[in-house]
Amino acid sequence: MKLIAFDFVGTLTEEDTLCRRLHEISGCKKRAKANVRKFLNDRITEAELISTNVSYHAEAYVTRKMMEVESENVEFGEDVIALIEELKKKRL
Repeated sequence: MKLIAFDFVGTLTEEDTLCRRLHEISGCKKRAKANVRKFLNDRITEAELISTNVSYHAEAYVTRKMMEVESENVEFGEDVIALIEELKKKRL
């Protein structure tokens, strides 16, 4: 068995809409947005941005069902569908 891993947000999806929606349902949208501003102004690293925002999600009550509903609305990039089909053909 092989594992193929991708950075989901912005790599497989057109935008970071799922991440933004997760901030909304977690109730940390303002704090996460402030962290993005810090990152864009070189006040924190990308690793700090990610770990801080993920810690906000851990504090919130977000059910698996909430995430399933949100993930159903994700729009994938055009090339992603072709990539998945090609990987299936090769049984990767």
